[in-house]
Amino acid sequence: MKEIKLKSWSDFESALRVETKRSPLLVRNFMRVTFNNVCTGDAVEVDNLEVVGRTGTDRRETSSMWNAPGFDFDHDLVPPSKKPNEIIYAFLINLKPKPYLVSAPDDDQGNFSFQVLDLTEGLTEHNAIVVYDYTPDKFERVATNEYWFRCDPLEAALFLFTLDDEEDEETATS
Repeated sequence: MKEIKLKSWSDFESALRVETKRSPLLVRNFMRVTFNNVCTGDAVEVDNLEVVGRTGTDRRETSSMWNAPGFDFDHDLVPPSKKPNEIIYAFLINLKPKPYLVSAPDDDQGNFSFQVLDLTEGLTEHNAIVVYDYTPDKFERVATNEYWFRCDPLEAALFLFTLDDEEDEETATS
């Protein structure tokens, strides 16, 4: 997986186009730092960049399963045979048109279409994005934004995008 540092999230689309012409792709944004054991009082900070670099996904075996109607597989109704780190919640994008198009729900019945959406809107230096090669041998789509890995996540991961924090480091040393 290639790591790419951006000056701004507004550079994401152009940088992605420079790196690949593949389409479709899966795009997942995540928090760079999260915590395990939050409810137990023994909270432990987790560096998700390190986790992604080592495993190909920011999700761990202790991650929660989502159950948003119309978006996710209903894990409560039909418990999956997958562990939390064997699935991702991501956006399917078509990189061919400009701007890229995102597979998004049209209604609460599970219908979706490709729409123009900025997947970096609201992201900060505390976020990162991992981009995956979306092919049938690597993923099974089980809901609008839920995908199950059919391979090792590192095999599917193409790029890891973060914001360049050189300016922060220079400021801290001045």
